[in-house]
Amino acid sequence: RKEQDIILSKVWVGKAAATTKVSEEDLKKTYEKIRKGALAKNPLAAFPPYEKLKPALKAKVVEQRLVNQLLRSAPVTVAPEVENGIVGHVGMLPVTQKEADEAARYVTKGKAGWDRLSPKDKERLLKMLAPSMLMANAARNNLDESEIDGALANIWMRKRLSEIAVSEKEITTRYQKLKKLAKKKLPPLEKISESLKLQIAKEKLAKKLLKNVKITLK
Repeated sequence: RKEQDIILSKVWVGKAAATTKVSEEDLKKTYEKIRKGALAKNPLAAFPPYEKLKPALKAKVVEQRLVNQLLRSAPVTVAPEVENGIVGHVGMLPVTQKEADEAARYVTKGKAGWDRLSPKDKERLLKMLAPSMLMANAARNNLDESEIDGALANIWMRKRLSEIAVSEKEITTRYQKLKKLAKKKLPPLEKISESLKLQIAKEKLAKKLLKNVKITLK
């Protein structure tokens, strides 16, 4: 469910970004903030140029605007005691003890569950969970059925492709074959190795699926 929520949230943000105007000033401010953060962690790391990151920056700005808008109308409340497995609410969305326990153990590195947190820490934890919960809920309410089905189908496809083994020999053989057929010089193998691997995996998956398809002629 978490993976589905993340994907649907991304689809919704992408849809919103396509119709939302973001100024160059806002994009550059976001770029500088991210760049400074990355360089602070690793001063020697190469950071991509502004133009290359522009689409991702726009999505980031739009996502933050959506989150801020949702948070304004969704107060966080901690229940006085656990009732029917619910420890609190983000707006009208219930937070289960299981979700809160998982988050608490993640934040404390396994040292404490929900029950061992102080009242202030419980509120902080729900505020930490709030953005992703609100985004997922808004995505499910704002995307149409075909968009949701398409996003979930992509999750299924990625999982199936990750389970398919592709050897280095298969990748090299495919590269050599393309080299012979190509009219232009191909990039070095290491540059396109991952895309060739994905291509081969897709072909294997298609063959596997077709084996299970029964066609009946009337």
